[in-house]
Amino acid sequence: EFIERFARPRLLILTGKTATIAIGIVILLMAIVLILPLPPGGNFPPALACAVLGMGLVERDGVIVLLGLVVTIAASIAAYFLVALLIGALPGITNWFATTFGFT
Repeated sequence: EFIERFARPRLLILTGKTATIAIGIVILLMAIVLILPLPPGGNFPPALACAVLGMGLVERDGVIVLLGLVVTIAASIAAYFLVALLIGALPGITNWFATTFGFT
């Protein structure tokens, strides 16, 4: 109800047929990020991006779609840094595991 008070058809070019297909591709990419085994909390930004874009399409509000695209960019950056952090930590994790459990 809160969002529906402010949402109205605006910037209809961002909710037309072509834009809906493009947004569908963006949501598909965010869904692929969602299935990655990210650390706890790592799936929240892509899920939020999907939810905001979906709300923008349902309400036919281009302003909400623009906000969803901004959230998508932020979610992509957050997922990138989480994956990079995890990959960077892998040598330390494997060394700890090997020394702790006597595999050296």
